[in-house]
Amino acid sequence: MVFESSEGKVLQRRFHTPSGLTQTSRVWLILEAVPTPANVQLNGKTISFEESRSNCGEQSVYRAEITDLLSTTSNLVTIRLLSRPQTNPSAVVQKGSEELPGVGGKVYLEIWEA
Repeated sequence: MVFESSEGKVLQRRFHTPSGLTQTSRVWLILEAVPTPANVQLNGKTISFEESRSNCGEQSVYRAEITDLLSTTSNLVTIRLLSRPQTNPSAVVQKGSEELPGVGGKVYLEIWEA
């Protein structure tokens, strides 16, 4: 779901907790190429991200380890873009059956075994 707030564009997506996780599994939320400062929450709790570079330093990739924030069933990620960037019509991401316009990159989970 995408809507406007007084702070800018808000994108929300529900997802199920991945199956098959073990006690050593670590789940990461990845955001690629967020075009503007953003506040990101999972199930109402603010997430702190690490920034890394991909594509030879041209794009930022933000990663947050979210294992301890996952609910046992359904989760809600909320991305609040803190300014109102001009959206590029080509900057639309297909993720599942929902478009995430204005992000300009992928939003996905990675699962690692420790």
